[in-house]
This record gives sequence, structure tokens and C-alpha cells, in this order.
Amino acid sequence: MNEKFKKNKILNNNEIIAQELKNVRQKNKLTKQTVADKININIKYIEAMENGHFDKLPEGVYGKNFIREYMRFFGINTKMINDIENTETKKKLLKKQKRLFSIKTPSIRYFIALPKIIKNIIITVLILICASYLIYYINNIVSPPKILIIYPQKDQVIKKSNITIIGKTEPEINITINNKKILLSDEGNFSENINLNTGINVITIVGQKKYSKQQVIVRNIIVEK
Repeated sequence: MNEKFKKNKILNNNEIIAQELKNVRQKNKLTKQTVADKININIKYIEAMENGHFDKLPEGVYGKNFIREYMRFFGINTKMINDIENTETKKKLLKKQKRLFSIKTPSIRYFIALPKIIKNIIITVLILICASYLIYYINNIVSPPKILIIYPQKDQVIKKSNITIIGKTEPEINITINNKKILLSDEGNFSENINLNTGINVITIVGQKKYSKQQVIVRNIIVEK
């Protein structure tokens, strides 16, 4: 009795139920074909149930009915079907997990073993990005600064003997007006009063960053008598 108990302990629920079905049929001295004919079930499903291969039965209600009919035929408690359902559910979940893992594994290997051409493209793109930034940075250093002269406009005619140059540029730019260094505000604004002579006056505004080219703006101011 103890030996039989120990033997059953190492079996899973499906194997125990399958063994019970097989034992009760053999105890009644019936062949599998006889049982199949009696309960009107294909013999291959009788064999599947007795071998514990419940996953080979039709899915859903049909498979459950096959098991139920077999048990009722021999007077076995049909509550055992719940154990089969739980075991099959676990099997399906396990298969699904294995299937997902088998799908993920090749994809991970695929990305790890990317062709050299893909790797080269990625490296090339990174190099181009770095090169573009470097070109932009260098160009920003060497390009002339932007200077906006708000007043006066080009070729202006006035009757006053002086004029105020008003402009705006980038902060930290060196600005000179007729070779005189002009102070900038923190925002890059500047203004300078210039004395004028009668006739044409040439006002030259020059802006330059530390390593850049010069930006030169000329205003011709005509003072009338």
C-alpha cells in the first residue's frame, strides 16, 4: 500500500487520472475499442486519455465531454476533470512562454549579430552628426557677427551737425565706429554720438568676434548747409 502511494506521489495529476482510467477499464476486462464503441468516441482519443495526453483531445467543450463520458461509463467521479483542466492550463501557459522566449531569443541574437553594413551605417551616421556639429561650431566661431543698425538708415540727408548711431549685435562682440571702440550693454545694444561735417560723412561700423572675420557696415550721411 505504501509502495503504491509512493509511486503515485511522483506522478502528476494527468498521469494519475490516466492510470485510473486505464486500470478501471482493464479491471472490467474491456478493450479500448469496446469502450470506444460503447461511448461513441474515436479510439485514438481513448488512447490519448489513458496515456495522459489530454492536450491531444479536441479543445474546449468537446474534449471535456470525452473525458466526462469516459468517467461516467465507469462511474468515476467527474470532479477530477478540474485537475485535468488546471494541469492543461499550466501546460498551455508554459508552451506560450516557451514560444515567446523562442521568438525573442532569435531576435536578440539577430540584433547582436547585425551585419557589418548596418553597424557601418550607424557609425557613419554618428560620425556625420559629430562632423556637422563641429562644422557648425567652427563656422559660428569664424563667421562675421550679425550687426543691426537701427539708426541711421543708408544714405541719409540731415541738417544737424551730429548724429547718434544706434545698433544691436551679439554680446561680447568688439564694435568700433570710425575706429573708436564702443561699449555694449549686456544684451548687445550700443549707441554712439558722432559729430558731422558739412557734406558727405562716412561712418564705418566694424564688428568682430575673437577669431571671426569682420562685419563691416558703412553709412553715408550727408549734412546740408
